Amino acid sequence: MDWNLLIASFSVIAASVASISTFLGWRENRELRKAQTDPFVDIKLETVDHYLSLIRLKITNIGKGGAFDLVIHLAPYSELKVQQKDKANLVIDVFKNRNFMINGINYLAPLDHKNTSYLNLYGHDKEILTCEEFFDLKWTAVLNYKDFKGKLFKREFLIDASEFDEYRIGKVFQESVPKALEGIEKSLNI
Repeated sequence: MDWNLLIASFSVIAASVASISTFLGWRENRELRKAQTDPFVDIKLETVDHYLSLIRLKITNIGKGGAFDLVIHLAPYSELKVQQKDKANLVIDVFKNRNFMINGINYLAPLDHKNTSYLNLYGHDKEILTCEEFFDLKWTAVLNYKDFKGKLFKREFLIDASEFDEYRIGKVFQESVPKALEGIEKSLNI
C-alpha cells in the first residue's frame, strides 16, 4: 500500500470538497445580498383604528429596494358564488376609486405605503352590502412591479375578509363591532 498516494488522494478530495463548499457559500451570499435589496410589495385589508366601520386596502413596500411601475389587479376569488362575485366586484369598484389603483404607481419607496378608498360598512356603502356579506368575500390581488434594474416581480395574494374574526373586542370582530355600530347608529337616529 502506497501511503503517499493515499494521502495525496485524500488531499485532492478534501480540497475539492472545500472548493465546492466555498463556491456554494459564495453563491448563497450573493443571492442573500440581492434579496436584501429587492422590493417586496405587500397588500392587506385593514380597518381604520378610530373608525372600525371603515375598511381599506393598504399597499406597502416592506422590502429594502424601491418598487417601480407597480400595477395592482384585483378580482373576485374564483371559488365564490355568482352573487358573492357581484358583491366582491362592488367592493373592488370602491377600492379602485383612487388614481393609483387605476393608473398604477410609478415608484413606491421602501417602507412607503398607499391606501385605497374606504369602504364604509355603516355609511353610504351599507346599501352596497351588509357586514355579513362582506365577511364572506375573498379577492385575489396580483401585483406586478420592477426593481431599479428592471427585474420584473409578480406577487399573488388572497385577501380574505373572514380573517377579521381574529380581531377581538370581547367577542369576535364580526359579531361585536357591527352590532355595537348598529346600536350607536340607532341611538343617534341616523
